[in-house]
Amino acid sequence: MNISAKTATSLAKAYLVCLVSFTVLLLAVWCVPKSLIKPQVIESCGVLSEEGDYPQTRVTASMRSDTIDSFTTALSLNIAVHGTGNPIKDAFAGAYYKNGEVFTANLAEGIDKPAGEAYTRYWHGYLVVLIPLLTVFSLVQIRSIFLLAMGLLSCAACALIGRKTSLLASLALALALIMSNVWVAAFSTSLAFSFFVALVAVILVALWADEGKELGTERNWLVFFFVVGAVTSYVDFLNTPIVALGLPLATYLAIRHESVAKATLSEAAMLVAGACIAWGLGYGLLWASKWALSAIVLGTNAFGDALGTASYRVGANGLGARIDAIRANVNTMFDTWQRYLVAALAVVLLVVGIVRHRRPCLPLAISLLVVTLLPILWYVALANHSTIHAFFVYRALSVSVYAGALMPALLIRGK
Repeated sequence: MNISAKTATSLAKAYLVCLVSFTVLLLAVWCVPKSLIKPQVIESCGVLSEEGDYPQTRVTASMRSDTIDSFTTALSLNIAVHGTGNPIKDAFAGAYYKNGEVFTANLAEGIDKPAGEAYTRYWHGYLVVLIPLLTVFSLVQIRSIFLLAMGLLSCAACALIGRKTSLLASLALALALIMSNVWVAAFSTSLAFSFFVALVAVILVALWADEGKELGTERNWLVFFFVVGAVTSYVDFLNTPIVALGLPLATYLAIRHESVAKATLSEAAMLVAGACIAWGLGYGLLWASKWALSAIVLGTNAFGDALGTASYRVGANGLGARIDAIRANVNTMFDTWQRYLVAALAVVLLVVGIVRHRRPCLPLAISLLVVTLLPILWYVALANHSTIHAFFVYRALSVSVYAGALMPALLIRGK
């Protein structure tokens, strides 16, 4: 894939803009006096203490129980309420109080105690949203706001895709979001942000993508996916970042399906690979930049901490362990009957779609197949993390459901 000097310059500018913006926003939010958010955090402690770290809910698509990640929510509030009064150090330290492994208890116990731990690996950019909200609202109210935002973004994304492509494509995204229990994710302040980024990106793609332009050129698509990856690393807790790549990329392919279908296999491959590489660069470079800034500002070995943890999360003993990571997430996402039903429907719809279309559109089908496999590749790469945290990482499979459902939906072309 050839990248012009102009595109490389645009990517470099996007990197600098993201780096400066991310830093300035964190510095600004850490200037908010803790006295303004403390009453709301204290009120929230009662709710979290009653729930425990991982409460269960049966308000799900399959009526099976699903997990609300109150553990990380408590950690987020713990970080938000602690600070030294030095915005520069606070922005990069992510300091919190810890006196045990029950994080909802740590929050309640440590509100008036100094922080003793630091969480330098992440940007904690979610605080740019969370801290201003905490000046007015408690956790219960913030959850309601997040739930409303998730619903509005989901409806807007589905409506725009339906307008640009077909009703079937709109239903494909709706199915993926429903099976992912996104309303449960909205109740976990850490889990919501990767879907917020993904849905905003889907909406932007639906607004900007234009069938009339040369494939892969509108709005400088490489820069777009670079920025989406960067923003994901800023707000995400390594929960389901891949949805912020897979959902907008599948949407792009859906809207440009006629151009992709007529393209050569190499052109389609460059399109998908370019988006994935750009997103990965944005995600990886901005995350590594946080480690470098933390090391400079705090004088700590942020790189050693991050790389040590990364090595552990990637680790797995052989191929079997990596297959187990896939199995754990698939089993969490789907009941047995759902797996068989989805497989049967996929076969039937593909056959009908190919017959109606008269010939398989290999570039489009293969492009969507690659997007469908992105969560699987993520599970294989981060086998340890994907197995331990399957109770929330399973939502990455929303990409597989969406892209997989788009294949027959676009071949049938029910526009």
